[in-house]
Amino acid sequence: SLKILTKDVRMNMVNLIVGPKGCGKTKKFIELTNNAAAENPNCVVCIEKGSISTFSVSYNARLIDIDEFDKINTYGEFYAFLCGLISGNYDIHEIFIDAVLRICGRNMEEFCRFVIELDKFSKAHNVNFTLTVSCNRDDIPGDALEIVKDLVVLG
Repeated sequence: SLKILTKDVRMNMVNLIVGPKGCGKTKKFIELTNNAAAENPNCVVCIEKGSISTFSVSYNARLIDIDEFDKINTYGEFYAFLCGLISGNYDIHEIFIDAVLRICGRNMEEFCRFVIELDKFSKAHNVNFTLTVSCNRDDIPGDALEIVKDLVVLG
């Protein structure tokens, strides 16, 4: 008989952690980042606005303070930054982004387009994205919610 061996194929995806300010998104974000870094040392990137998680994020993850790159204020600029990050390091498998609305703005239409582009990027470059979003679940456009693999709603 013919035996077919299949590889464990990891589904590339976009995940969201959603909730109002102060509900524990960053705590959950750090927990997920550290879990991923423990499983895949040196393949995890954590991007935040301000260096608030310096002592909380595992040394196995690359921590980036986006404020060090003062020209990144829009979703397009941030997407270009992510492209540069991946083009410089093909070993990245997980990118965690804290406070994406503070980084790029609160325009939910642009946020939706960004999530759609991240989904395509995820599949093309074998990388998962997890973002924290400070808003209510109902504020996220349906087109973005359709793409999201895991949605964690807090608060």
